Amino acid sequence: PPPLPPTNIEVMDLSTESLQRRQEHEQLLLNLEAKKRAFAMDVPTLPNDVKHALRELGQPVRLFGENLANVRDRLRMVLAKIEVMKEGGVFVDSAFVGDIGAVVPPPPPPPPLPVEEEGEEEVTKYTHAPPSLIEARKEITIYSLQNAKQRLERERRRRAGAAQRVSHRTSNNKRARTTYEEQASKELDDLDDQCLLLYKSIRSMALEGSQYGDARPLSAVCTSGNIVATGGWSGTIQLWDGKKDTLDVLGRKGMAHEDRIMGMDMMKCRGDEDHMVATASIDLSAKLWHVRRNEDVLMEEDDDDDDNDDDTTTITNTTKNTNTPYTISEAHHLKGHKARLCSVAFHPMKQHVVTTSFDHTWRLWDVETGSQLLLQDGHVKETYGVGMHPDGSLCSTTDFGGVVQVWDLRSGKSACHFLVSTEIEREILFV
Repeated sequence: PPPLPPTNIEVMDLSTESLQRRQEHEQLLLNLEAKKRAFAMDVPTLPNDVKHALRELGQPVRLFGENLANVRDRLRMVLAKIEVMKEGGVFVDSAFVGDIGAVVPPPPPPPPLPVEEEGEEEVTKYTHAPPSLIEARKEITIYSLQNAKQRLERERRRRAGAAQRVSHRTSNNKRARTTYEEQASKELDDLDDQCLLLYKSIRSMALEGSQYGDARPLSAVCTSGNIVATGGWSGTIQLWDGKKDTLDVLGRKGMAHEDRIMGMDMMKCRGDEDHMVATASIDLSAKLWHVRRNEDVLMEEDDDDDDNDDDTTTITNTTKNTNTPYTISEAHHLKGHKARLCSVAFHPMKQHVVTTSFDHTWRLWDVETGSQLLLQDGHVKETYGVGMHPDGSLCSTTDFGGVVQVWDLRSGKSACHFLVSTEIEREILFV
């Protein structure tokens, strides 16, 4: 047959009002058919079963003013509507609509999976550690294994001493103790004496003295022996004599940082009189400070002990005594963090220091050179607290999400992590 002549056919969409009337008509027909079938629908009779069925269908458990009979009737209508819509080939999913009577078009087919090009393969890549970090991990491993061995041997001796003490009390056979048992028992007795002395000191603890530490609030404090170090919002470091009730000033460093000091730590160096202080500030940097004994003050103290009636000597000594017994000098300026710093802690080996920051990272630094050895991320929230295991093997960090991360410094891996609370965890210590 000859082809039909082309015709101009114009297809127009229904208006919004027409679509609304069409949906109302379909809803009316659906309700009529559902009412016919609702009488034959089987529904649970127990209230809890009815609630469970409504929850599975995404329907409210009870509407305002409904009694138990009304709730069951509504469940019958919902089930009847679902049955009618399924017979009509209409897709029903209560997760997409609030009203079970609404008509939902079938879901679109899932998009096709992307075709991977040949030769491309996702591979986890690792970056090589610098030689300085590898050497530091070797030193930390040797140090931690030696300390762990000593700690475990000490714990075994204490446990053996406790078991021998119990058996010696309960047994009638009082045999002679071996040298190992004598040593374990003596060590256990010394530990008991130390605990008792510590308990008595805590019971009798009271305020011995106080002192104005800074013109602005103090935000960090640390101790090493009888020396107490404080840092405040003014960026000033001050050293205090912890042996005296008056807390005499031993040293002062004004404007140590450009902004507030938020964290401090102190360790004793190899010498008996020298110390090192680490400070962390919100000026995006940390600093290491040498604390050395002032030799001039030592000579002045020796001169004061000599009985000398010379007025000139007395005036000279009085002028010199205005110097502080300790001098604080900057050793290294640690820069690299992208946000304010929070805490700082020395490694027990006294060769490394760790800093935490609001940039969600913590960093490991070399004390001798001041260079950065490791940048470690892993926290979702801002990193705040830091703590070191006495063995030197582990480092723990906390964040503002209440998460504690425990890191193995020997391998650089995360040993474990756990949620302590939903609030900010500021400090953490190994005991």
